[in-house]
Amino acid sequence: MTKKRLKLALCTGGGDCPGLNAAIRAVVHTAVKSHGAQIVGVRSGLTGLLHVESVKNLTVADTDGILELGGTILGTNNQGSPFRDPHQAATTLAAIQKNWRRLKLDGMIVIGGDGTQFMAKRLSMSGLNIIGIPKTIDNDLMGTDQTIGFSTAVDIATEAACRLRTSAAAHDRIMILEVMGRDGGHIALASALASGADACLIPEIPFANESLLKHVKQRQKDGRNHYLMVVAEGSTEIGGNQLYAAANGSAKVLGGMGQYVANVLHAGTGRDVRVAVLGHIQRGGSPNADDRILASMLGVQATQMAITGAFGSIVGLRGGKLVTIPYKTLTHKRRSIQLDDATIATAEAMDICLGR
Repeated sequence: MTKKRLKLALCTGGGDCPGLNAAIRAVVHTAVKSHGAQIVGVRSGLTGLLHVESVKNLTVADTDGILELGGTILGTNNQGSPFRDPHQAATTLAAIQKNWRRLKLDGMIVIGGDGTQFMAKRLSMSGLNIIGIPKTIDNDLMGTDQTIGFSTAVDIATEAACRLRTSAAAHDRIMILEVMGRDGGHIALASALASGADACLIPEIPFANESLLKHVKQRQKDGRNHYLMVVAEGSTEIGGNQLYAAANGSAKVLGGMGQYVANVLHAGTGRDVRVAVLGHIQRGGSPNADDRILASMLGVQATQMAITGAFGSIVGLRGGKLVTIPYKTLTHKRRSIQLDDATIATAEAMDICLGR
């Protein structure tokens, strides 16, 4: 009797980041070359399961040249969950299950951040065979030390900060770089350390304006007439709230903390302060070597788990070892920098002001 060929679906969901295509390539190569399985690509995240006409077979040839390619050949969607309407959630789930049967899927690998993985959890808990691969430049998904996209985002932020520092020195200015990081300051703190910034503001440590002004003035007394600060977009003043800005007149997005701090510093020192918001530059472009390797490792592991029928988990990396995070344990808590983390101690030992 001929053994049935395994058929697995694959999608990328949420915001884009460097390394998605590297993960896609790893899944396809492992499934097709090592196990003779079939991979079909689902367009635009999990919502693509509602539009099966866009599902297409993925071959090894389809992944040629994509290891270093930014974006995702499958497209993605961060415009909300297909289950966002509670009155339609059951109908939506039934439609997805129907299309799953129509496609004759044995399982699905979902590459995404916390929002996408919570949608995947819902599918998993409904009985569908799901395995997740974690990606987010924010590096804030619980259960894994590092997510696809983070390392490249840090490289990009570090280069931007270094460029701003030379400009600041040329004009005796204060320069502020605002980077992504809603609930975790992983990108901000890492790039501040790597660029030799004078200060760094992160969501984990609410800042005091007085501390910032004192530090800026002390730097000037020490003979440093330029100053570089890296600010995570989700940072807050003590007793304050995160700042939001309208995006194209529609949904509100985090933004504006860099300019707020600039206004505080200008008012308190009278000095010229400029702000650069890095924004989506952190998400685009080619992944660095670390992200290519991590994406390959997680892609291979997820595929091998699918081949053996070990569904119901997200793969991750913890302590240098590949681990699994069961979907049933997934919560809305995001991974933040612990206050006793070595990076915080290192920053403050080197007189990088964290606003406290």
